[in-house]
Amino acid sequence: MTVNSGSSDRKEFKIPLHTQTVERVVKKVTAASKYVCGVQEREGFIRSRLLDRKYLPKFETKRQYTSATAVVQK
Repeated sequence: MTVNSGSSDRKEFKIPLHTQTVERVVKKVTAASKYVCGVQEREGFIRSRLLDRKYLPKFETKRQYTSATAVVQK
């Protein structure tokens, strides 16, 4: 979106700032900063964590979750 502000044109983007998703991302970046140094290393750390989560089982109901945890604990 381009906005006329006097003599110059500038672009403004409406980005949500106070959402649960933004809070989750900030938490992930903060956690990654504790373990690695550098932009590329931090990005790799975050990507690997997200990839690991992709392979976790997804449950439709709470009953499925509790039965799965009971099997793991045995």
